[in-house]
Amino acid sequence: MKSLTFDKTALKRFYNDSTDDFVEILKDYIKSQSEIHSSLKTAYKAGIHELLKSIYVHSSIFCRVGFPNLTTEFLVFEELCKNSAEKDLILEKFKNLLTLIDESVIIAEEEIEKLQQDIYQ
Repeated sequence: MKSLTFDKTALKRFYNDSTDDFVEILKDYIKSQSEIHSSLKTAYKAGIHELLKSIYVHSSIFCRVGFPNLTTEFLVFEELCKNSAEKDLILEKFKNLLTLIDESVIIAEEEIEKLQQDIYQ
């Protein structure tokens, strides 16, 4: 499984250089994580077609919150889904994707701490 990194320059592309905005964007992302998880799990249970729709809906958010490599992982997974007739064949990759989302939240929380320290020092 690949490890994620936070890309502050990705945030800058979308939100200029506002540390306050970065913190709010990351907080919103953290709040939405359980919804993303739930949506993906529901889609997985419904089958490949629904999973593809859910992947498409969620994949772009990660670039906007500083995780372009997670967007790339979503795109790779999307291609895997397109080439798989059975959802059971992609289960391990699906679990890995959910784990990466969890990892992104931990990193986002750490980045919020760093950003807030910069604000208040």
